[in-house]
Amino acid sequence: MLGRQAQTSVKETGEEVRDLFAEYYPLTDAQVEECVVRGTIVLDTNVLLGLYRFSTEERKTLFEFLTKAKDRLWIPYQVALEYQRTRLSVVAQQAGFYNRIVSLVETTSAADLKERLGGITVPDEVREQAQDLLDRSAEAAAEAAQPFIDEARNIRAAHVVTPEAAAKADPVRERLDSLFEGRVGGKPDDTTRTARIAMALKRYEKGVPPGFKDRKSTRLNSSH
Repeated sequence: MLGRQAQTSVKETGEEVRDLFAEYYPLTDAQVEECVVRGTIVLDTNVLLGLYRFSTEERKTLFEFLTKAKDRLWIPYQVALEYQRTRLSVVAQQAGFYNRIVSLVETTSAADLKERLGGITVPDEVREQAQDLLDRSAEAAAEAAQPFIDEARNIRAAHVVTPEAAAKADPVRERLDSLFEGRVGGKPDDTTRTARIAMALKRYEKGVPPGFKDRKSTRLNSSH
């Protein structure tokens, strides 16, 4: 009886079994083509922030693709909000990476080496000669490090958006503003946001994607 009822139900709706359980079947070639050629492209916050981590050429390549697909772009309000909130910290992080490299080498300067080498005990009869040797060694080491410091600074200047630039006229944000003009989801009201937070917490607890692995790095509250 149950089998007949199920059979009648399928016939009445006109749906094929594959349609009823579409999520369990692979997409057809036509469906894949439809998604790739005409589907809406929804970017995650990490993609937007990743633009600050790319080299100039990589950034240029991604922007070229996004520009070509501009009519298909869209981001949720939450993605745009997280980008705005996190942008400056990512910029500072990237600039800080190169600054630390330069600082690490610069701290091993001639003066620093002289101070360290000055702690070496030598006999009085060769102290003058030894001091001259230590001074020349320290200066040679500092000179050898200078090309490395210069290269690190050049790379930073060529590829990194500095915190100063980001605070005044961020070139990455200006491009994104243009690309996503009119393509950002509306801000949810308090009721909708509360419901979404509750749903996210349930996903976190049950390990249901998407986003459940972000639990440790995501602070869920009424303002996030």
